[in-house]
Amino acid sequence: MVFTEACQPFIRHCLPRPRPGSWPSDPHTGSGGRMASQSQLSRGVSNVNNNIANRSADRLSVRGVYDHTDDATGTGTRRQRPTVYSSQTLRHLRKARPRTLSNTVVELLRQLGLLHRRGCRGAGSARRSTDHTRDIPVIVRPRHQQPRQSAVREERTNALQPIHRRLSSPVKDHSSTSTVLGLLNARSLSSKSSAIYDLIVADRLHICTVVETWHDSVDSPQLIACTPPGYRYIERARPRSTSAALTTNCNHGGLCLFYASFLSAREVQLPTYTSGIEVLAVYLRGAGRNMLAIVLYRPGSAATTNAFFDDFADVLERASSFACPFVLLGDVNIHLDVPTHPDTIKWQSILDSHDLVQHVTSATHCAGHTLDVVVTLSDCPVHNVCVQPPSLSDHSVITASVELHLGRGQLAGSVHRRQWRQFDCDAFCDDLRQSDLLLAPPANVVNLVACYNDTLWAMLDKHAPFTTIKPCAHINSPWYDRQCQQAKAVTRRLERAYRRTKLSPIMKHGGVSQRCSVPRCDGLTLTTGRRR
Repeated sequence: MVFTEACQPFIRHCLPRPRPGSWPSDPHTGSGGRMASQSQLSRGVSNVNNNIANRSADRLSVRGVYDHTDDATGTGTRRQRPTVYSSQTLRHLRKARPRTLSNTVVELLRQLGLLHRRGCRGAGSARRSTDHTRDIPVIVRPRHQQPRQSAVREERTNALQPIHRRLSSPVKDHSSTSTVLGLLNARSLSSKSSAIYDLIVADRLHICTVVETWHDSVDSPQLIACTPPGYRYIERARPRSTSAALTTNCNHGGLCLFYASFLSAREVQLPTYTSGIEVLAVYLRGAGRNMLAIVLYRPGSAATTNAFFDDFADVLERASSFACPFVLLGDVNIHLDVPTHPDTIKWQSILDSHDLVQHVTSATHCAGHTLDVVVTLSDCPVHNVCVQPPSLSDHSVITASVELHLGRGQLAGSVHRRQWRQFDCDAFCDDLRQSDLLLAPPANVVNLVACYNDTLWAMLDKHAPFTTIKPCAHINSPWYDRQCQQAKAVTRRLERAYRRTKLSPIMKHGGVSQRCSVPRCDGLTLTTGRRR
């Protein structure tokens, strides 16, 4: 690039300072220093002079002096000759140590429009400092609405939208008095595990019963995949025959009950019925109330016989022996939507004799019949019975809410204690006689104490091992107040004293009888005697 004559002071200022005698002191004079500088410059740029016309962008012309002879007049004149610098020379000058420009040069560059500030790159040393201790500005409230500039433009809305937080547990709120139930005839869980998982979580079911699971054992992968976090299950697979036990064919049938883990559940043993029905009874205990859940499935491939109704009546009689409400869920494969059918009449007769009510009244099968049932006692209200269209199988998903406050109990904490009830004193004495503490006791006192402690600890761990107990704090009845609690404590203390001494609660010593009165509870006053 070629600079004008006005830029020559700036170029002279930026060039490195030459040694004495190597740079012309005055380009307008004919001194020897000037001629030496011209010879050095001519040697340095001899290769560039041949390509001046083609590389005009990589050269810089400054003022030089040379002799010129006019051909017309034959007279010699002294003229200025341009001196050319290569791009490599300019790059070398770029690395030179910068110098402070004078005010005259700065003003001249500003007038020419060549003065501008170069920005800092990402790796530059002049990076803008950042204070990391300051808080990050966050918009916590809507922006102020700006006035509308046009009648066509819509009004701006806040971009920050509130996020509604959901409960971490998929189980429904336990403060409600309703227990949400679910029922499904799955016809194999092999390809429906994720759908059933989502069903339990989405509807927040406390209890979900599935029939026709087609599984073989309790550790079946299909059952494990269906169980969401915070849930457990109790299952009963259909027993295989001796010939089918050696094959890998699909095991039809099967029952499973999924329940929330805040409930305590145990299976109730029922006899094996000859009619072919599959029954699973589970006793559920909650902090507020207990419940018996019965899962029933009658295979539709077999005809309905009197043996089925006899077995069904036996199941209801066994369920009535529990002093708690019970719910019957399952698939009976009877057209209950046809009230004049003989099987429906027998079914309804058995329900009426046990004061039971069937709450599903719409079609539950893709063929338009009612085959699935939700049965409870007449004094147990059931509401929100929802029968969804068949999607997962040929049966519908049924959900219902039962007015049973099972509730979540507050855990009293884990207790680590020994099983003293299993302690056998005779076996303990026999092991003690055979121990090194009695057969070969150490002579040193320190070793004897260590042998004593080790022997007794080992024998206690053997005869009365530690166990972890997790008691559940149940909700007390409304009538159980502070006075009843004190009366109960005094009564238990008197019972322990009587079992220990076999004496009357009113004890006399030295002719002095002392009684201790306790608060009244339901018209009962207890007294206790204390020794001095």
